[in-house]
Amino acid sequence: MFRLQPSPQPSWRLSLRTDVIEPTPGVLPELLASIGEVGEHHAIRSLINRRRAAYVAGIVTVTVAGVAGGVVIATRSRRSRTDLATS
Repeated sequence: MFRLQPSPQPSWRLSLRTDVIEPTPGVLPELLASIGEVGEHHAIRSLINRRRAAYVAGIVTVTVAGVAGGVVIATRSRRSRTDLATS
């Protein structure tokens, strides 16, 4: 993937900081393509997670509305029974 080009210094002073690393041809486009793929995967996951959160919020909202409606109906039916019983 990378070729190490030795520096013109003697081998006893060779260090990685003075060496030049040149990428092989085609590495940069390959790297950019993989970064693009990762970005696309992240965007798709983000959309799926948002959609999933919207579904959950919708289900919770409907459930709460159903429970609240049930409580209202139960409360009114008890009141009407007690009103009939006292009259």
